[in-house]
Amino acid sequence: DLLDTGLAGRARTVSVPARRVGQVIRDGEVVDRAAVDDGGDDIESELLLRADIATFRLISRPGQPSSARLVCNAQAPGGTPHEVDTRGALARVLAGADAAGYEYHVGVEIEFFLFPAAAAGPSRRGDDRAARLDLDPGAARQVEADIVTGLEALGVEIESGHHELQSRQHHISLPMQPAMAAADAIATLKPAVKEIAARRNLAASFMPKPRNNAPSSAMHVQQVLFGVAPGAEDLRPVSRAGGSAPTNAFHGAGPDGLSPQARWFIAGQLHHAAALCAVVAPLVNSYKRLLSPGEEMVSGWGRQARSVVLRVVAGPDGQDTRLELRLPDASSNPYLAFASMLAAGLDGIREELEPEPAIDSPATRTGQDLTYRRPLPATLGEALVFIRHDAVLEKAVGAELLTHFTRAKDIEWAEYSRQVTQWELDSYLHSY
Repeated sequence: DLLDTGLAGRARTVSVPARRVGQVIRDGEVVDRAAVDDGGDDIESELLLRADIATFRLISRPGQPSSARLVCNAQAPGGTPHEVDTRGALARVLAGADAAGYEYHVGVEIEFFLFPAAAAGPSRRGDDRAARLDLDPGAARQVEADIVTGLEALGVEIESGHHELQSRQHHISLPMQPAMAAADAIATLKPAVKEIAARRNLAASFMPKPRNNAPSSAMHVQQVLFGVAPGAEDLRPVSRAGGSAPTNAFHGAGPDGLSPQARWFIAGQLHHAAALCAVVAPLVNSYKRLLSPGEEMVSGWGRQARSVVLRVVAGPDGQDTRLELRLPDASSNPYLAFASMLAAGLDGIREELEPEPAIDSPATRTGQDLTYRRPLPATLGEALVFIRHDAVLEKAVGAELLTHFTRAKDIEWAEYSRQVTQWELDSYLHSY
């Protein structure tokens, strides 16, 4: 199975016989560009799936022949990087971070729902009465075990899994790991969870807000930069002679426990937050999550406040400092999301941007006016306007890739905007 993730974040798979694996690794596999592009155009052309041999994993499916998986990059037929290769875009941004002495690691928390497969919509499951962290002996517990076991067998390391806020909602945590490995894991995880759920006659959905008056599903991302000495104004890499562990560049000796790099990184992501929404919350439905009562996101940062865009998380000894971005959901393309997030943070470091006061700081608790904070987009349409005017993110992911992405999203937004919803009929049909 040759796995590629399209612009829209959906996994695309091309299967080849095992006897051809050597040829595919050597020469790549030519496919129709439209099969993986999601770019909203009708260009007739081809691209080359180039397998990354480091991602080879054996797959065992009950009752099916054994197979294996290789994650691929998209190249032009001549072997040059293709403009729709989001994995390549992440590799370029990571290379830029490496040149500055940084390694970008992320730990990801993914939420999703399990619905009865035969239901016409996202209905309740009568056999799942569990709440958050409950241990339900029924089908919910059984499918959780199936999912964790199945993902581990695919080489997707799971840190923990548990029942989420409401019936049929579940949560999987991936460990802190290099961003490329995490993106590959997410690209593998989403279709695998759907396949495993289907075996139990369930449908898995990573849709951010599948039901009114129910909790949303997010993909919170905890971020760490490793490899730069805390507080080093010149950003010099830490010496790793003798195999010493890399240093957490976000931990500092100041009263807030943050290094200058952490503060600059926070400021960079907040500065670009409105544009980031287009790639980390890329569906029309994503904004139903971001605007849900009790779940609204505030364009700011803090420690205890859970409604902020970016939250500082620290371990018991204060050394394990992480910056948790709470904007993303699992409908996003993980390669495009991580590339944009890292580019935004590095821009803050490069420009030495200072963040506004933390929302749960003493200054804000005493009634400081927060109206200066940049608003987040209320719709996908607004987010697309912001990202089109963000030169940093355009340079990071590539102008051509961003053009294809925004073109496809323009079509999605236009189609949605033309729909007459049930809410409109209920509110207006007999009133006007």
